[in-house]
Amino acid sequence: MTRAVESSRGADEKLAPWLMKVTVHLCADAHRERVREQRRWDRVPVHVVVPVDERVCDQAEAQWLAGGSRVCRSGRPVRCGCGRRTSLSGR
Repeated sequence: MTRAVESSRGADEKLAPWLMKVTVHLCADAHRERVREQRRWDRVPVHVVVPVDERVCDQAEAQWLAGGSRVCRSGRPVRCGCGRRTSLSGR
């Protein structure tokens, strides 16, 4: 736009309408871009539902990594398949 103003020689009567047209087009382009961006965000799920089994496994794994309780609710030690005591599995 600056170049157009600088290079206009004697065409002042055409410059004002051209600047108005360019400005309106830029505003319309910016509006369309905002609408497109909003549509993109509308497609993004707000809340991702995690299945219960995955959440339980994640919690158990976190507890195991943190060195959670080594005793089950009945007070007996819990053993995993390898024979080590653990808080995750009774196998």
